[in-house]
Amino acid sequence: MANALTHTLCQGIVSRLEQEIILADRSGRILYANERAREGIDGEIEERRLRDIFSDTDPAPLEKLDYAMSSTQWMPANLTFAHGSLAGVEVKFRARGYREDGQVRLLLIGDRNRDEGFRQLRDLVRRLNDELAEKRDLAHRLQRALDSEANLHRELIHRVKNNLALLTALVSLRRNATPDEAVEQALKDLEMRIHAIRAVHDILDQAGEISKVQAGELIRALCSQLDNSVMPENVTVENELLDVTLDVDKATPLSLLINELITNAAKHAFPEGKPGTIVVSLQKNGEDKLEVGIVDNGRGAQGDFTQVGTGSRIIEALADQIGGELKRVSDDKGTHWSFIFPHDKPEEDAGLERGGALQE
Repeated sequence: MANALTHTLCQGIVSRLEQEIILADRSGRILYANERAREGIDGEIEERRLRDIFSDTDPAPLEKLDYAMSSTQWMPANLTFAHGSLAGVEVKFRARGYREDGQVRLLLIGDRNRDEGFRQLRDLVRRLNDELAEKRDLAHRLQRALDSEANLHRELIHRVKNNLALLTALVSLRRNATPDEAVEQALKDLEMRIHAIRAVHDILDQAGEISKVQAGELIRALCSQLDNSVMPENVTVENELLDVTLDVDKATPLSLLINELITNAAKHAFPEGKPGTIVVSLQKNGEDKLEVGIVDNGRGAQGDFTQVGTGSRIIEALADQIGGELKRVSDDKGTHWSFIFPHDKPEEDAGLERGGALQE
């Protein structure tokens, strides 16, 4: 009595499971199907075979059942119902064989969660791809904004350069028109200072940069400009420059400072046509500093350097703006200016170039 009750109870539980459960014999004849499996079986199960209820458009899964029947290991099998409310629905099964009363049986159990891990992984990949697409879109929009800002900066640099050229032309016209030699000299000095500022913007414009310049290239251009404009014929300019990158906020006052010191040497170091040389150098000074040197072999100067030349106050102001230290050593063999200033991100030497005399 107890065994019959247990059997009835188990059969009732199996019948109501959400998983499809099918029992078949060696010939494929269905011996039992629970309620879930009967949804895919058209009519009664008696004398129905697996090939009757599952689609045979792809015989490979059905042939796999023959192999599963001879195995005691669970094997995956994907089968598509051909009839009933589940017609056309592919159901994932686990299949294995077993013996009952000396007879070989095939047990099929629906395994809808067999690919749950894969589904979760697929959903995760989809979410990650969506997030990646959003981040790519954000990156594209940020890049467009940066490109737009860079274009505006370049346009600004170009306009500033053109305005400086116009200002230089106006100063030059006024200088050529004045009969006063002192005024003419003052305007000429002003013109050279404008040229020094313009040299920075020329390099920015040519390089397509907006905030950094190559210091060596800048100083070479400045030396060439001064050699062609204010330098006496008896004086040559040489350079020994380390190519490092400078921010514009340092490059502009530095070019003005070099302009003042070279111009001062050209005016005062070589009287009465005495031949001479001015050497301009840029090199490292320790790990986080750079040093600009301007050396002439002229007559030298006496007294405090702040009293030499009309641009002494400008020299002091420019040195303070960069946060550097300006020194001068002068004797009868010439004058050596040394300007040491901080360089936040020192770069390795790109090459130390020793230039010969600059020619017009």
